[in-house]
Amino acid sequence: MRLHAQVIFIGNCAGQLVIPAKQLTVHVGDEFDVHVTQEESGEAVMALPRPTSSALTVVHTDKSNALETFRAVRQGESGLISTTAAPCQLLRNGRDRPGPCSALSVHVTG
Repeated sequence: MRLHAQVIFIGNCAGQLVIPAKQLTVHVGDEFDVHVTQEESGEAVMALPRPTSSALTVVHTDKSNALETFRAVRQGESGLISTTAAPCQLLRNGRDRPGPCSALSVHVTG
């Protein structure tokens, strides 16, 4: 994930999302990118996550379907949920559980 030129990793090196999901706070009007790529190949490792509320909207999807740009459009909470059945890794015990998983928890302020 990239916000204001800062890269934040939201998954692990095995291409799994981790539980609990990373948290992000943005302001209305902010945009951020989500990349679902393998570091070495740059190819998509899962489907792009979908927002769970109208606080976020998709403003651009790369033709490779490995990069999407989201904009915060109103105050509130939204998750980004994977639509892939790839396993999620529980950080507490390292065990996997079936997806879909929460990729990111986003708090949008005014």
